[in-house]
Amino acid sequence: MGARSARSDRRGRPLRLLTGGGAWCVGVLLTAAGAGLGVARVFDSGLSAVAVVGLVVFALGLALLGTGIVFVVRGIRGRWKIGAIPLVLFLTLFLIAPLSLAVYATNVPPTPLGVATPADRGLAYEDVSFTTSDGVTLDAWFIPSRNGSAIVLLHGAGSTRANTLDHAEVLAQSGYGVLALDSRGHGASGGRAMDFGWHGARDLEAAVTYLEERPEVTEGRIAAVGLSMGGEQAITAAASDERILVVVAEGVTRRVQADDVWLPRHLGGWIQRGMDWIMHGVAGILSGAEPPMGLRDAVVAIASRPVLLIAGESGDEVTAGRYYRDAAPQNVELWEIPEAPHIGGLAARPEEWRQRVIGFLDQALKTQ
Repeated sequence: MGARSARSDRRGRPLRLLTGGGAWCVGVLLTAAGAGLGVARVFDSGLSAVAVVGLVVFALGLALLGTGIVFVVRGIRGRWKIGAIPLVLFLTLFLIAPLSLAVYATNVPPTPLGVATPADRGLAYEDVSFTTSDGVTLDAWFIPSRNGSAIVLLHGAGSTRANTLDHAEVLAQSGYGVLALDSRGHGASGGRAMDFGWHGARDLEAAVTYLEERPEVTEGRIAAVGLSMGGEQAITAAASDERILVVVAEGVTRRVQADDVWLPRHLGGWIQRGMDWIMHGVAGILSGAEPPMGLRDAVVAIASRPVLLIAGESGDEVTAGRYYRDAAPQNVELWEIPEAPHIGGLAARPEEWRQRVIGFLDQALKTQ
C-alpha cells in the first residue's frame, strides 16, 4: 500500500507543479492588476467603481497565488522544498511590485484641481488653454510677466498646478510670468495621465509655443521650473526644444531604464534594475507611450543652457543629482538641501530658495 502511494505521488508531482505554476502565474498578474487598479486607488482617492473591481481582482489573485504556491511546494521533493519556499516568495514580490506600479502609473485616477487659485495669493491671473501636437487640450493659469520673461511651472505626479502655488508666488513676485500647467490627465487638462511623465515633451512644446505668442514675453526669454515628475519632464523637453533657455528641476531621480545607470552595482542595485526593466516595459505597453531619452543624455544634450538641480534628503535624489551634474558640469549646477523632504526645498529654506532660484533665472535670462 505504501509503495503504491509513493508511485502515485511521483506520478502526480508533475501535474501539481504544472497546475501550481499556472495558478501562480495567473495569480501574479491578477494580484498586480488588482493592486494597481484597486488598492492604490483606495489609498489615493477612496472607493470608486474601478477601485472596487480592482479589489475583487486583487482578492482573486491572492487566492490563486496561495493555491499556486502550495501546489508548487508540494510538487517539489525533499530538501529542495526548503529553498523553494523563499525563492517562490522572492519571485512573487519581484514581479508583483513592478507590475502593480506599471498598472497604476498608466491608469491614474482623476486628480481634482481643487478651489485654490493664484488670486488667493494676491496674484492677478488668467485661465488659459492650448492644444498639444497630438490633440490634447491642456489647462493652465497664466500670471502675466513684468520683466519680459516667463516660466512654465510643472507639478509632480499625482498632483496639479494648485500644488505649485507657493512656487508660483515666489516667481511672480520677482516679476516673472508664470504658466502653471496641469499636465495631461491631471487637474482640468484632457488626455490620459501617465505618472512617469513620458508625454511631457509634447506638453511643454505646446506651453512654450503659447508663451511665445504672449505680448508680455520678449525675445523668447522662457524657462521651465519643475518638481519631481515635472522636473524630469522639463529636462528632457529642454533637450529637444532650444526655446527653453534654462531649467530648474527639483527632486529628480529616474523614470526610464537608461536612468538606472547610477544605481549601485551590488545585489540590491541589480534587483532594482530588473524590477525597473519590467515596470518600464509594461508601462510602455499599457500606455502606448514612447519612453523619452534618459536624464543623463538629456542634460548633456541641453549643452550650454544652464540647469539647476535641487536635491533633498532622499539619498536617491542626491546620488542621481551628482551623477547628472558630473555628466555635464559645464552647465549643470547641483544644490543639495539635506533637511528638505522630496520637493520641499522652498518650505525648508524659503529665503535661500528665493535667492538662489531667482538669481539663477535672472543670470540665465539676463533680466537684471
